[in-house]
Amino acid sequence: MLRRLACSLVIVFAATGPLRAQSLVEASKRAQENSAANKAYTPAFSNSTLNSADPIIMNEAAFLELTMESLRNVVRAVGDVRKAYDSDKDLAQRMSIVTTWARSVAETERGYIREPALAAALQAHNLSARQYIIAQFAFQLTLAANKHSQVAKTFERRGKVTANGRLIRNNQAESGTLTTQLEQSTAKKTQ
Repeated sequence: MLRRLACSLVIVFAATGPLRAQSLVEASKRAQENSAANKAYTPAFSNSTLNSADPIIMNEAAFLELTMESLRNVVRAVGDVRKAYDSDKDLAQRMSIVTTWARSVAETERGYIREPALAAALQAHNLSARQYIIAQFAFQLTLAANKHSQVAKTFERRGKVTANGRLIRNNQAESGTLTTQLEQSTAKKTQ
């Protein structure tokens, strides 16, 4: 009986060992590729981000009521976060690793909280890390709903997306300026 158990364990460990090594090699290659590609990393929230977002976060973003003042505040915070990244290239690398490997928004939040420069940038705008992340998702979701009727239909009777869309349309000039500022702040620099 003991001999069978020992043989079974040897077979299990022998079978999973190469798989684990292979996945670690792949993970290492991905990390190296990301580090090379993201020298001046700033997380950008886009349509592809929305498509791959955690449903809980999307739901929270859908129910966040935006105001022009809250949008201005988030865009200013994004600019200050970008300045923190620009002034500390190691910070950009550390956050790139955190966001690449994060399994939840809570892990990304912890990354912002643990970095003094990022925490200070958010605190200067009276934002928690979660508020900062969710507000960006809410803004992108609203922009997507205004641009694509399918997104608008999906959120038509759910949350604040429709009301946020009206806010954006009613303040189109300023919303356009804020969108441009946000895109400029989150654009990755190429070196």
